[in-house]
Amino acid sequence: MAYSIIKNERSYLSVGFNLGYLFGSVTNQRSSVFDASTPAGGVDQTTFRLKSVHYSFGASYQRFLDVDKRKQLFLSAVYTPKISINSFRDYGLYYAPDVTNELAFIDTITYVDNSKGKITFPSKQTFGAGYTFTPDTKMADRMKYQLGVFAEVDMMQWKDYAEKFEAHSTTSQTFSNTYMSRIGLQFIPSIDATKKTKGIKYFSKIKYRIGGQYGLLPNSMNGRQLKTASATIGFGFPFLNQKTNSSLNLSFQYGSSGTGNAADLKEKFYSINFGIIIAPSSYEKWFKKYKLD
Repeated sequence: MAYSIIKNERSYLSVGFNLGYLFGSVTNQRSSVFDASTPAGGVDQTTFRLKSVHYSFGASYQRFLDVDKRKQLFLSAVYTPKISINSFRDYGLYYAPDVTNELAFIDTITYVDNSKGKITFPSKQTFGAGYTFTPDTKMADRMKYQLGVFAEVDMMQWKDYAEKFEAHSTTSQTFSNTYMSRIGLQFIPSIDATKKTKGIKYFSKIKYRIGGQYGLLPNSMNGRQLKTASATIGFGFPFLNQKTNSSLNLSFQYGSSGTGNAADLKEKFYSINFGIIIAPSSYEKWFKKYKLD
């Protein structure tokens, strides 16, 4: 839900909030074996069942820096308050002939069921900025490209995280505050996707993106907080069968996490992300206001 405070030809300022309901469960399981050649060992299993309302507040500002609207500035901020999540906790410690088979957890050492409590989830602050530039092209049949640079920083107060349950009154995890910084570039060879400009092919309308991120994770090892860094490359494929701003998006990410010390944990990861943006525009047939019906 959002409301426009300022809306004119050069500037646009809006404020709003997101409201949602969190529900579901998550299970964390650790296991260890006595002999690497056999699957027998111990299993430590914790399940949280959660439900809570969550919300955030935000503001977005856009401004054209010139009369021709070729240069545009974006600023945004989002604040997510600390919330207390109603939850139930199940905990079990088992011996099993096969730690990979849950049906084989036959020797129960400790078991606590339906322990009622709350999880305090930390607050988060996000700040973003962007700048786009389009050249002054006066030739009708020439492509008009757009170059954009975008940056974001978010911070979370993970030291506020806490778990309080009837059977276990102390917090089981201790975390450190985090931050994550991101920067990205986007290049669009032709921004006039709704105009059949001479000589412009579909590949000239794709959004080409590259970026990177760096930050601190909430976990520590041997007294040193984990760091993470990654690089991303992505593409935005517009739907051109009709006049629309909707698109299909694909990206690839590769990075690593660790403390920087060779004796500690070092992790490498990659991900493939796929999504669809449904963004109706004012010139779509569903939103046209006809003078005559």
